[in-house]
Amino acid sequence: MLSRTLAGVAILSFVGCGPDLDRTPGTMLSEGGTDRPSDGLLANPTLQHIVDLQVARDGISIMPYLRDDDPVVRARAAFALASVQEPAAVTELFPLLRDPDPAVRADAAFALGQIADSTTAPDLLDALRREEHSTVQHRLLEALGKTGDHRSLVTLTATPAMDQASVALTMGRYGIRDVHDSVTATWLAGRITADAALLRRNAAYYFGRVTETTPWAHEAENVRHALAGIHMSDAAPMHLVLGLGRLEEPQDAALIAARLRMATDWRVRASAARALGDIAPDSNLPTPLLHALDDVSRHVAINAAGGIARFSPIPATNVARVTAWVEGHADTWHVAAPLLEVLAANGEWDLAQGVVEQYEAEGNAAAVRAAMGAIGRTPDRRAFALLREYAALSQGDGGAAAVAALRTRWNGEDSLSGAEEYYDVFAQALRSGEIGAARAAAQTLGGQEFRELGSVELLQDVFNTLGAPADSDRKVAIIQTFGRMNDESTLATLRAASEDDNDAVRGAAAAALARRGPQAGRGPARTLRTIDWEYLERIGPRPQLILETEKGTITLELMTEEAPLTVQTVVQLAEAGNYDNVPYHRVVSNFVVQGGDISQGTGPAVAPFVIRSEFTRIPYERGVVGVASSGKDTETSQYFITHVMSPHLDGRYTAFGWVVNGLDVVDRIYQGDRLVRARVVRGGG
Repeated sequence: MLSRTLAGVAILSFVGCGPDLDRTPGTMLSEGGTDRPSDGLLANPTLQHIVDLQVARDGISIMPYLRDDDPVVRARAAFALASVQEPAAVTELFPLLRDPDPAVRADAAFALGQIADSTTAPDLLDALRREEHSTVQHRLLEALGKTGDHRSLVTLTATPAMDQASVALTMGRYGIRDVHDSVTATWLAGRITADAALLRRNAAYYFGRVTETTPWAHEAENVRHALAGIHMSDAAPMHLVLGLGRLEEPQDAALIAARLRMATDWRVRASAARALGDIAPDSNLPTPLLHALDDVSRHVAINAAGGIARFSPIPATNVARVTAWVEGHADTWHVAAPLLEVLAANGEWDLAQGVVEQYEAEGNAAAVRAAMGAIGRTPDRRAFALLREYAALSQGDGGAAAVAALRTRWNGEDSLSGAEEYYDVFAQALRSGEIGAARAAAQTLGGQEFRELGSVELLQDVFNTLGAPADSDRKVAIIQTFGRMNDESTLATLRAASEDDNDAVRGAAAAALARRGPQAGRGPARTLRTIDWEYLERIGPRPQLILETEKGTITLELMTEEAPLTVQTVVQLAEAGNYDNVPYHRVVSNFVVQGGDISQGTGPAVAPFVIRSEFTRIPYERGVVGVASSGKDTETSQYFITHVMSPHLDGRYTAFGWVVNGLDVVDRIYQGDRLVRARVVRGGG
């Protein structure tokens, strides 16, 4: 087994000493931006008609345009079908892989990857063998990564390399879908130390992203050796340390800790902190995790706190150090709140409760939720008793946070408290007028254990008492619960709610009925937005969205031609002031910053409108902006910006632009920070 001291690691860190490739998206295809050339959409009625058909999800009517004499029309039709995902179009798209125009071939390959017909892999491989245009090759590889089976992966591994960086990323896409091969893992392990930064990064991505280590465990020693030799300024190790962490081998702790202490990129240090927490916890809490609580990047400190919370129990000396840190840094709630789990698990109940009371007194709802959640994860009867006490208040941030924490605790199958005790707490919260507590209670009471105690009747009785406009949130929560339940007695309520005057209630009922199936009937859906082409012509092909946040200004460039409906919606909301003073309610370190919930500011609220998914050729690299959704065609107002390459999002979430200025600001945003003002600069070309 490989074993290295931290000093040895530092000495061997020589690979990848040049500048990191991970720059602002838009500079080249491999780093973000888009490789789809402008087709003049905003001035071409034929292309606009195709996009209107795309929004209407009328793939059959789009298909004849694949045979148009104009290659621009053929390309746009193929691109539109990538979002419609019409299975019948597969046979019509394949001839376009031989189209004389490479732009058409690229869009056809992209569409085939999006439709994801697994039988297409042999034809995609044939097209790849004869293709000479680099952009088309890239799209064919992407399509294989999204659709190919094990046989095609083996064939690809044995194929003479074209662009090895694209091949490595494709192998990562196979891995995301749990398609692996031992030879592929060896191929990738051999390229972690490549001179080319992009190849090095894409090869490393596979090891950090796949959740199952068995397919590459035979290369673990080579991965360790490669990591030890990569320069501390290189970003590729952010993926390697995650992979080694999943191996849960104590021998890797020193190697990972070296990255936590000495890597210059905060994302590598954040990944290392997370990976140290993944290594099989025992009483020997790694000292570097404690030191990382004071990292200059709060993202790193947050991950370190999460890692520490996974070590339990811990020695008294470490408890004392954690206690002292929380006492001195309670105001840094993003880091302190997760540590309350450690304090509660080790008997420091007074301090943990005192911190919660401090956050509540300050009116910091996000901090209260985080602190309650941490305490709720403690496997101790006292945690249930404390949360029940707060939940009984059913008012303010503490009551709602306690109910939400109890919901999570119940989902974790608490063995110390019975369903009856939980039912009593949730029933009381549901009847209360506190929106957050009632929402969390309603979401939980649909469980089978609670149905046996009468929760369906309880939910129905409470729903029937709600009528005022202020009750709409509780009504929506109950409707959503009914949508997840296979109970005929709730259908009448859902059907009546689908005619409600409130847009959110009506939309939630329509979605619930759709979830229950055609036999349940469908009420009027939420407003489905359509494209205003005159408006888009006025805002231009590349408008900029200026986000003035509490941490600084972020400038986004939006791609109207790739995602016209999305750009229109976001720009209209910004120009109307809907995004102003809305918090970033979800920040996942080394993944995304998410905001734009214009209804509640907390994430789960139902917006009164939906827009169609627009799957684009903008890859999710660092700094790309996308639209949050709960599945195809469920997008609303919420958006996110990526911290790091995230190919698993490609073709699943609408990407519609990227950061052109202010990536450092994105890195400084944490949960609860607000977007003060959003404004639009129209134009671009």
